[in-house]
Amino acid sequence: VDPKDAVMRDVLREAREAMSVPAPDVDIRKASQEVDVELASLEATGRTTTHLQTALQLLAKVLQKIVEEPSVEAYRRINAAGNAFVTATGPLGTPCRLVLQAIGFEEERGSDCLSLPGSAQLFVVREALGSVQLALDRASGKESMAVDSEREGEEEEEEEEEE
Repeated sequence: VDPKDAVMRDVLREAREAMSVPAPDVDIRKASQEVDVELASLEATGRTTTHLQTALQLLAKVLQKIVEEPSVEAYRRINAAGNAFVTATGPLGTPCRLVLQAIGFEEERGSDCLSLPGSAQLFVVREALGSVQLALDRASGKESMAVDSEREGEEEEEEEEEE
């Protein structure tokens, strides 16, 4: 066997796995619904728009890296007690963990790490990334609406003072 053929076979196998369709035992609709429920909970729990946006940005970044390079183990593992996660999620750490678990991340025994098993379906991760990005768009919209509302209130106060 030509070494180039073996390398090409490995590359093709990895590409097929990365683009794999869900296994028959994986209910994509159910997994997507669980992710959406946990995201809605995260959005409802968000104390401030800033906390919510920062947490959603972290989730989007994690999921994007997995989608781009699904075979890199480091991208499939999160230290939930680490400074980066705790700082980014702030008071939303638990809801963020629940979103990750709905995607398929599992708690590692004896540690504060969450990892996405190699058997997890990339299709679910892609769907979740789309949902997280939509939630991030909604959170950004809330911020701009809040700023607009604040400006309108200031303008009304100025008009009242002028009268």
